[in-house]
Parts: sequence; structure tokens; C-alpha cells
Amino acid sequence: TASKEYTVPVVDVGYGDSTLIELPDGKTALIDAGDGSRTHQLKILKLLNRRGVDTIDYLVCSSVSAKRCGGIAEILKYKRVNKVFAPDCSLTRLNNGYKSFCEELKKDKRKKEKNEIAQEESAGSKLLTFLIVFVIVVIWLALFGVLIKLDIGNFGSEVLSPVLKDVPVVNKILPAEEGDVQPEGYTNIDEANARIKELEQQLASLQNTNTASADQVKDLTAEVERLRKFEEQQHAFEQRVKEFDEQVVYNDKAPELSEYQKFYEGIDPDNAAELYKQVVKDEQYAAQIKKQATMYAKMEPAQAASVLETMSGNLDLVASILDNMTESKSAAILASMTPETAAQITTKMSARK
Repeated sequence: TASKEYTVPVVDVGYGDSTLIELPDGKTALIDAGDGSRTHQLKILKLLNRRGVDTIDYLVCSSVSAKRCGGIAEILKYKRVNKVFAPDCSLTRLNNGYKSFCEELKKDKRKKEKNEIAQEESAGSKLLTFLIVFVIVVIWLALFGVLIKLDIGNFGSEVLSPVLKDVPVVNKILPAEEGDVQPEGYTNIDEANARIKELEQQLASLQNTNTASADQVKDLTAEVERLRKFEEQQHAFEQRVKEFDEQVVYNDKAPELSEYQKFYEGIDPDNAAELYKQVVKDEQYAAQIKKQATMYAKMEPAQAASVLETMSGNLDLVASILDNMTESKSAAILASMTPETAAQITTKMSARK
């Protein structure tokens, strides 16, 4: 069959021999290499190149005779050889051609040994490099996790929390949110209620038997009051959340900021301080905008437009000022501006409606 065919090209090297055998499995064998003349060496190398032979699997030297092995040393210089079958190089009566072959054979052996050592060293070096990089990456990840957990620069709470808070396992490294903090030892209202009942029973038992010390009764009473306050605040918070969801602060149908100020004044001061501060700040800002709008409305439109156009870095503020004027006043000022600036301000005014 075709899979068992093999070729045996024979090179004309004069009185010597040189035979190439191409085996069915793709391996090659070269038997002898002629007398070593330059002409015969070129013939053998051209044949090997033409047949696409870069590696000779089996190199056979059948005799130390110069007619058979004179050119074999040259083959070792240009082609890779896996296995060599040849007479012992330790024989004393050898011709120069075979001696050259023995020298090249030793060089080739040393070269292979060096390559093997270099490959082993390279593999070890790569493994060491990988381990070093791996350790460095682990250390950096650990430091990064600590920085996130400690919320340095609010990086964990403001940057990563919105992205990773719903990712299982990974969200464990995020800093705890203030709204998620529960009273120590309790995770929900049911546990707190159960603990209240348990403490009340203990308190009643101690009072009935008159065996409890005054300090113990005082501590239990304080704990019951603390948990009852938590229960009341929890219900109040849920009610406020429901009210807040039903009437969002900043929408088209929302009441004036003064109404929100009144609403937040009814909240417990400890919980409403930040919200109240923001509402008051917004009220003051709105009053300031109205005051500036009145000032610019009293100016000549061209003069007001000239001043407002210099505020190109804060067109939102300019739009707010014009929004607080009558339509006729704001239109006159816009007409006195350049078309580009007027268009930009009009776009921002439209977006605020």
C-alpha cells in the first residue's frame, strides 16, 4: 500500500557510496557520504535540500574508508542528526576524513548537551519568574482589598459599591454602608422583638423573686428601652421611606423646597441633619439666583448679555438666572448675545423645563 512505500535515492559520488532512505513513517536514513570532495559534498547536500530533509534521523557510516565516510563530517555541519551508527572513533588507524567526522561528532554532542542544559535553565527561570509575578499580584490584590474595605478616599463606597454591590462573594470586600448597620447582636426586627420578650420575662422573674440586684434590673431595663426605641425607629423609617417613594423630591410635580424643609424638620435630628442641611443650602442658592435675576433684569439687555457671555464656563448658572426672569426680559438678553452662546443657553433652559 502507499503507506508502506519508501524511496532510496542514490547519489553518484564516484567510487564511494552515499544512499538516502526515506521511510514510510517520514523518518530518513543516510548511509555513507562519499569521499569528501567538494563536488560530492554539494551533490549530497543538494539532494537533502531538494527532498526537504533538515533532520537526518539515522546517519550510518559503514566503514572508516575515505571513499565511504570522507564527506560525513560536512553533513554534521549543515544538518541535524538524531542518531549515528559508525565504527568506534577510538581506533588508532583512521584516515583524516574519519578523524574529522569524529571531531564533528564530539562537537555536535557537546552542542546538544549545552542546548539541553539551556532549556532546563530556561524552564526553571520561567517557573521562578511566574512564581515571583504571582506573589506580587497576590500582594497587590490583598493591599487593594484592604484599601477598599477601609474605604480610603471613599473609593470603595462611591466608586466600586454601585458596580459590585450585587456581585456575590466579590461584594464582601466592599465597606459596610451606614444604612446596613444593625444594633449589635441583632440582624432584623424579629430578633430584636424576641430578645425584648426574653428580657421582659427575665426582668419579671427577677422582680417577682426579689433576688435581682438593682444594677442588673437597671441594665435589663435599659436594654429593653434601647431595643424598643430601635423598634419604633424601624417602623418610623419604613413609613418615611414609603412617603419618600410616593413623592420624590425633584420631579415635575414636587412641592416647593420650603415644603421639604418642613417635612425634614419633623425627622429625628440625628437622622435628618445632613438632609436638612442640603435643603437649606438649596433654598439659599435659589434665593441667590432670584436676586441675581432681578439685578440683571434691571440692566440694559445688551449690557446684561455682555456680562453673562463672559460666564461661558458656567452656562448652567446663566440659564438659571434667565429662567427666573420674565420671558420678555430673558428674550431681549438672549437676542443681544452671539447666536452660538444663545443657542447653548437656550438648550440648557429647555432641559430644565
